[in-house]
Amino acid sequence: MTTRKNTIERREEIVLAALSIIANDGLGRFTTARISRAVGISEGALFRHFASKDEILRETVNHIEKILMATTAPAEDPPMVALRKLFLQRATLLRRNPDLVKILFSHQLEQAMGLENQQQIFRLKQLSGRFIRERLEDAARLGQLRKDLPLRVLMLFFMGMLHVLVTQEPLLEGASLPAPAPPDDPEMIWLSIEKFLKGE
Repeated sequence: MTTRKNTIERREEIVLAALSIIANDGLGRFTTARISRAVGISEGALFRHFASKDEILRETVNHIEKILMATTAPAEDPPMVALRKLFLQRATLLRRNPDLVKILFSHQLEQAMGLENQQQIFRLKQLSGRFIRERLEDAARLGQLRKDLPLRVLMLFFMGMLHVLVTQEPLLEGASLPAPAPPDDPEMIWLSIEKFLKGE
């Protein structure tokens, strides 16, 4: 006997299907018919959970924001501890969710939404950068960072290493999608980042 999914479960399933379709098939194939087929329900059932395709898009952005913000460390953590947590947790999240990587490093989602909702996506992309900058500023005030390079360069290095880890590393292995790596790889990379930031 098939267990009927509750509204929360079904809405999450619809959002994940929407994210996958945008990431892998592009906006041309992002339709309510395609979403309903991916989830295995009728379009009528789909509209019992969401009023419109735009509402699905808004909830998809909210979902992305929620899971990304869960990888940021508490503000009371020491700055280098917070940066380490962000790097390791964000790397783990993105390496396990290639669809999310494709969405974050493209403009597919922005193109699918109206101007009024694009601001939310822009803000979402800025949140991580602000968190990193503020933690680096805190570390600099504590004398924990090298002084021979501007803070902006250190920030770009941190963000660039994370970007390479989740998007480019598979190319070195000849793979087309993020491939599993030894679980200590992000930790080893973080140790190199920390040494660079400190000038050791």
